Amino acid sequence: MGNGITITQKDDKGRTAAYEFWFHENFIAIHAHGFTDNETLAKSATRCRFIWGCWYFCFETFIPRFVFGKIVTSEECISKFAIWYNDVK
Repeated sequence: MGNGITITQKDDKGRTAAYEFWFHENFIAIHAHGFTDNETLAKSATRCRFIWGCWYFCFETFIPRFVFGKIVTSEECISKFAIWYNDVK
């Protein structure tokens, strides 16, 4: 689906979650999917279902290019991101 990257992560049960980012001309598409035992997380997703004894989840969204540009060039956004990134443990 065009120019993109995929980041994968395995949980302690060996289940893989994938986080995909596609860079299109006018937007970035973000797609995440995987399996979890956390029903609350799964039900907060765009799509979910209970299958194979656990919850499948799928999140999808996009960020328009002009919005992403404002995020990475705004001192306020960069500052808030740095605070969030350093505070989350």
